[in-house]
Amino acid sequence: MVNAIKLLKELDVYPVFDVNIVSALTGKSTQYSKLLLNRLKNKKYISHLGRNKYTVRTDPFVFASRIYWPSYISTWSAIRYYNISEHLPQTIDVVTARRPRKKTIKFMNSTINFVSVKPKVMFAYKKITSEGSELFIAELEKAIADGVAFKRISMPEAIDLCRNKKVDSNKVKRYLSIIGNRSLKQKIDILFKELVD
Repeated sequence: MVNAIKLLKELDVYPVFDVNIVSALTGKSTQYSKLLLNRLKNKKYISHLGRNKYTVRTDPFVFASRIYWPSYISTWSAIRYYNISEHLPQTIDVVTARRPRKKTIKFMNSTINFVSVKPKVMFAYKKITSEGSELFIAELEKAIADGVAFKRISMPEAIDLCRNKKVDSNKVKRYLSIIGNRSLKQKIDILFKELVD
């Protein structure tokens, strides 16, 4: 018999875990661990995030970038983390080089949205610690560039964000040109014409 309380405390170390981790912690078979996970889920001690992915955490910001690898939190959620906007996003955009089975995950009052990109777009993010867990988040300028590229941030919003002293607008321009496509090229020109004026 497995002590559920002890197991839940051990699982709290992992922002996201799977049946193999449960099996290693309990010393039980994979079949037994699947049954155990199902029981814990039915009792609402853990949340099921997708195929063989679970969490005991209640804040999706803490585990969103750990569901798929590689990935990082970006756009409004990252901008809010850097505290340069009053915008309170209900959606956490996670940029990943993977092709997730599910594009969105509903979790409590939030939505985790996965944006699939080419590997060349996976740059300018870093590891931080929040609530005792490591997570991955875009640099401020990359969050703005991603927001414009993925149509989460309008041009007037991007211009307003780039006027903040904390933002290196030249970095935003450089990141947009790396992400680059034809429509972005026009947006870069508009953005920097407005910033110069």
